[in-house]
Parts: sequence; C-alpha cells; structure tokens
Amino acid sequence: MKLIIGTLLISLKLFGQDSSTFHQKDAFMFSNKYVFYENGTFKHYYSTDDGQLWYGVGKYFDKGRERTLKFGEADTNFKLEYGLVHYETGIERIMIKKRRTFISTDYHNTTTKEKVTFVEKK
Repeated sequence: MKLIIGTLLISLKLFGQDSSTFHQKDAFMFSNKYVFYENGTFKHYYSTDDGQLWYGVGKYFDKGRERTLKFGEADTNFKLEYGLVHYETGIERIMIKKRRTFISTDYHNTTTKEKVTFVEKK
C-alpha cells in the first residue's frame, strides 16, 4: 500500500505544475505579471498600452510571509516583434504573501494606491 501511495505522489509531482503565474488585480490599461518557477527563479512582464514592455528575470527567496525578488542580468535573448523592451536588472523587490495573493509596492505607478495585489492565475 505504501508503495502505491509513494508511486502516486511521485507521478503527481512529475506531471504537476512547475510554475505559478500571478497578475496584478484591477489592471485594465496594462499587464503586470510574475511567473514563479519551482527552481527558485522568476520572470516579470509589465507591458503598457503604448507597446512598451519591462522585462526582468532573477531568483526569489521565501522567508516567512516575505518573498524577496532579486533581478539578475538582462536576458537580452528576449525580444519583441514590435515595441520597446526595458530590461529590469540589479534591483530587489519584496512581496508579502497573504493567503493566495501577494501584496507589493506599486513600483510602476499603476494606481494612486501605494500597494497593489497580485492574484494567482489558474
């Protein structure tokens, strides 16, 4: 019986999701999302309605309710068919986990509020 349960759990892990995507709640004129991978890396995409994109990659670390994002070197292999790419590098951000969401400072001035909420995309 233990062998069957162990095999089932390993199978679920192999076929399970290796990333989770969080997008900014109430974002109408832009798209702001983070993709977090199980290996501790992430990608950030922030695009505006005028064709500009802020793109960054890096590593994240969890400590308690805090998730610290450390943006690494620019991934210049990432290109757009049209529009302008701004690479986010050498910065650090902190997000606070609250149930199934993250709360973050509004780094791109998308609202009149100081903080924004990121919800998981299913």
